Amino acid sequence: MRRFVLIAAAVILAPLCLLLGQAVMGSLVGTVTDSTDAVIPGAKVTITEVNTGIQRVGATNQSGNYMFGNLTPGVYRVEVEVPGFKKGIRDQVEVLVNTTARANLQLEPGEVTQSIEVVVDIPMLQTDRADVGRKIETQIIADMPLGLNRNFQGLMNLVPGTARSYRPHSEFFNPQDSIATRVNGQSRMANNVQFEGIHNNHRTGLLTALIPPLRRSRPWISPPATTTPNSGAPAAPSSTSR
Repeated sequence: MRRFVLIAAAVILAPLCLLLGQAVMGSLVGTVTDSTDAVIPGAKVTITEVNTGIQRVGATNQSGNYMFGNLTPGVYRVEVEVPGFKKGIRDQVEVLVNTTARANLQLEPGEVTQSIEVVVDIPMLQTDRADVGRKIETQIIADMPLGLNRNFQGLMNLVPGTARSYRPHSEFFNPQDSIATRVNGQSRMANNVQFEGIHNNHRTGLLTALIPPLRRSRPWISPPATTTPNSGAPAAPSSTSR
């Protein structure tokens, strides 16, 4: 009986571990079309992270769409090959933490040995996901005069819709100097803070448990992204630090 309980617990918790890891990764999607805007199924799609050279290969589906999930944040080069068309190339596609980047390519008739570099304006609206976020670079963080012991949570003040952050509770209950804020009129209890994809909240939900020093934080800080918070509350903002 004990063995059955342990196996059942492992089965239940395994999907939760996968969900936690998604917060520090990103996705890259796109649609491949020809010069008449007709979709091209079965096109070979290769993405390359330009800093590491790591590649992943896929193909477009019957709707001409491709998708690469669970990507390490970085800058990617997208290459599309299909017989009867010139190779399509899209450079400098940036994938951020907990975001979905889109890189559409329109191919021209020709030999696959020829290539065409696709340049597309960045859309004003992000339509692939309902949440919003912001990337804050390491240098900006280093140069910014953040108060309250240079707590990274103070960066939430840079995001539209957030109220001015403050330090709640007493020195006894909040010795780590956790900072609270309200986003879009919601209670601070709706916030969900994650560190490296792991929940970083006090068991009461009142405070952030660990406040890492900024000099050890990586450049990917994206507050606030709409996620499903603790205790079954409605969708609420969160901040993710790496």
